[in-house]
Amino acid sequence: MSNPKHVLTFNEFLNEAIKTRPGKPYHGRKIAVFDIDETLILTKAKIKVFDPNTGESFELTPEEFNEYEKAPGHQLDFSQFRDMEIMKAGKLIDYYLKILKDAYRSRVAVGIVTARDDREMIFRWLREHIGLRIDKDLVFAVNDPVHGYRGNIADKKKQAFEEIIDMGYKDIQFYDDDKANIRLVKSLEREHPGVEIMAVRAEKRYSIAESVSPPDGVYREEWLFDQMQKGKKDIQFLVLKHPGIDTSEEQGILKKARELGYGELKVDKGDGEAVVIHRNSSRAKKKAKRLVQIANGHGGYLADKTAEEAREIGELLDYAKADIDRYVKRNYGK
Repeated sequence: MSNPKHVLTFNEFLNEAIKTRPGKPYHGRKIAVFDIDETLILTKAKIKVFDPNTGESFELTPEEFNEYEKAPGHQLDFSQFRDMEIMKAGKLIDYYLKILKDAYRSRVAVGIVTARDDREMIFRWLREHIGLRIDKDLVFAVNDPVHGYRGNIADKKKQAFEEIIDMGYKDIQFYDDDKANIRLVKSLEREHPGVEIMAVRAEKRYSIAESVSPPDGVYREEWLFDQMQKGKKDIQFLVLKHPGIDTSEEQGILKKARELGYGELKVDKGDGEAVVIHRNSSRAKKKAKRLVQIANGHGGYLADKTAEEAREIGELLDYAKADIDRYVKRNYGK
């Protein structure tokens, strides 16, 4: 039985990077760029709008603000988006956070392009709350005066990408929940020959399957597979191919599972490939079939939309009841 693969600590990672590459320890041509609100996190923060002409005020969610056209005289208050406690209390969208962490772990440059107006707070949140030391030069809070951008949100995000391209990045992945931002950034391919942009519209996906973390220094999927080999789990969900995700570890696990004679069931996944591997018992096969059924109902993703569905997925994956309860309370308030 193989042991789970050791992951470098951050200091080990930096030391290794310094030995192998002078300067910044990430890929010089490729970059993965993420929006914040409605892509990596959901918070209760809203933009307050005040009309001094009528005395009326109202609030906008980040999604609503993307469509908002500022009227003459409207005064905007973004103060809730400068509140670190509100941000820390938000719900992380594990699906896209995993893509970000995979890029970071692979030493691909990671950038942030957000409509927020406080670059320093975003940088601190990534470092102190998420545990990622992303270069501040690659954090663009497009409404922060430090950037000097003009126009609406999509225009400002386009200007941020112009800077990213000027830095020398030619292979760009971009994740954002707003279709106008996606469309405008994608248009940069026509304006910059040789630049390739994979723009993905982020959907609000939650998954209890991504919520359980392994011990420090161990790859998550290999740790779960090790638990399966020890008889502590019956099944495991593996994404084998998906745009923007490094699935080499999952491919290796599937190979080991086949060598051990484990069963596998294919998931219908339109933009990628996934399987559920299972131990050879009637109970495990039954659980694997049900998990595939749930994933197929979400377009091939192992996502949950209700507290009841989250509990069922957690139980199928043999998660501890305390972990399931914690996830459901955090994401569904139950």
